[in-house]
Amino acid sequence: MKNRKYYPHSPFLLTASPSSLVSTSITPSEGSESTESNPASSPALSKSLVVSPNGVFASGAIANLVDKVGGAVVYVEGLPMNVSVDMSISYLSTAKFNDELEIIGRCLGKIGGYSGTSVLVRNKLTGELIAEGRHSLFGKHVSKM
Repeated sequence: MKNRKYYPHSPFLLTASPSSLVSTSITPSEGSESTESNPASSPALSKSLVVSPNGVFASGAIANLVDKVGGAVVYVEGLPMNVSVDMSISYLSTAKFNDELEIIGRCLGKIGGYSGTSVLVRNKLTGELIAEGRHSLFGKHVSKM
């Protein structure tokens, strides 16, 4: 059996800016038959998906970060990704498009296949808390054998 790595109390730290998640344009590759781009399958997102009309980081993009980082915190190599059961996000402030964000994810606990995580999104320059998310996940737990 593979040796699986799981670190329940080590924080997952990511530093990024919304602009680093965005490409300047999404165009079909040469030879592609489709004229539509699919942002969901593209690694680079359009600015309109990440930034709201008033120029701040969209709440849906923050919710996506909480979902992805919360899942990454409890991911166990060799097992499928856990499924989101519940997510609660408190939006405390806003971030501008070019602000650098610090995203900290922690595993709060794990019982069987059920895990709880916490994700903090803060402005790296000012230290201001942008959002706090709690994320519950369920998945196959690691065998004791």
